Amino acid sequence: MKINDWQDIFTMNNYTDSLDPTKEKLKRVINKYTLPTTGKCGLSNCGTAHNNGYIVETDTGKLTNVGHICGKNHFGVSFQTLEKSFNREYRDRQAKEKIASFKSNSSQYLEKVIAIENTYGKIGHIHKLQQFFTHASKGCPSSILEIIKLMVKNRNPTIYKTTKLSKEEYETLKTSGVKAPSRYKEIPIGTVDSLAFLYNENNLRVYAEDFKNPLDELLNLNVSSLSSSQLDRWSKKVGEFDRIINQTHEIMIDSKIFLDRRNILKFRKLIPDDDTQFIYLIKILKDQFDIKI
Repeated sequence: MKINDWQDIFTMNNYTDSLDPTKEKLKRVINKYTLPTTGKCGLSNCGTAHNNGYIVETDTGKLTNVGHICGKNHFGVSFQTLEKSFNREYRDRQAKEKIASFKSNSSQYLEKVIAIENTYGKIGHIHKLQQFFTHASKGCPSSILEIIKLMVKNRNPTIYKTTKLSKEEYETLKTSGVKAPSRYKEIPIGTVDSLAFLYNENNLRVYAEDFKNPLDELLNLNVSSLSSSQLDRWSKKVGEFDRIINQTHEIMIDSKIFLDRRNILKFRKLIPDDDTQFIYLIKILKDQFDIKI
């Protein structure tokens, strides 16, 4: 039973607010509470005000409330042992409820995935495109790939064109005190939209590793047979699913912009003196990935 206020405690059967710890022996911890207002400890020789505590039962069947420090001070090791056992059982119970609740509502998450894929394409397919633009072994033309990788490394989506300085510009640099000035300069000529689609932290492997694969495993789990450590792990995993789905959605939004025809056509500017690699890039995107350009 969840304790919402002090009246929930005071109205318990066999509750007393003046339990004598010298005459009673602890039997078990049966509940815990965290309340917005303070109340006094139920031990007759204490009465310390607190917000967080436990409901304990004695061998005679009496119930009272004690704070963590009160219990330790007045009942010693026996309280600490019972507290530790109860907290472990409490966490296990909460974890089981959390996992069971998720399993019963898992269809909502699958519906979110379907909605994402209906709008932006299959997540696995888009992940392959991420790899294509970030891994040399996936077939992206080398010159284009190296420039893109450098842009990603620098977190700079700007496309530059290298041009030779005019005689006047070069002389100005020399007279301004610049040592061994370059005879070339880089002029911004465009921007790659949603370059963040290729950032490492946005790799769509997160969807498979942290949602799809764990979900498949979770739906086949016998929760009642899980150990405490397994319950902790799965409870934490379930708690991250919303974040993973939201992150996947954001990455897929970026993919739509990055893979847009108008954005891909900007890649011609990456190597303006060599159209062959750009033409080859377009061919691969059409033939292997069905990108309409």
